[in-house]
Amino acid sequence: MGKLSDQQNPPCPVHTVIECLADKWALHILYGLQGGPQRFSQLRRGIPGVSQKMLSRTLKRLERDGLVARGPLADSGGGLAYHMTSLGEEMGVPLKGLVVWAYDHADAILAARAAHDRAGEDTLAPDSSVLDADDRPDA
Repeated sequence: MGKLSDQQNPPCPVHTVIECLADKWALHILYGLQGGPQRFSQLRRGIPGVSQKMLSRTLKRLERDGLVARGPLADSGGGLAYHMTSLGEEMGVPLKGLVVWAYDHADAILAARAAHDRAGEDTLAPDSSVLDADDRPDA
């Protein structure tokens, strides 16, 4: 039997939205913009490990998806900044919940990974990042 066309089998809206947010940098950017507009350089400094190319690419994608916009900074003479749109701001509540959950459960996930690795199961590359409890956002 032949493959259904996209018209006959439209993409799942939930999958489409999750795909937009499941990028390595998208949630970092959206979380960083919750405090208000930021210049590109401010965002880059606030997201350890992101390259200029990936930050630019992800910001363009978030603009395309309507979550982020770029515009003049109110307090500067001509500078541009990124800010969350109303749609992006709506994402703020569940995003904060996800970040809080991640901080609260990071130790359990890392312990589960270590136990899995000790059991000799096939593993992915280990993640060396460790979360600092002082960085945990308030619920």
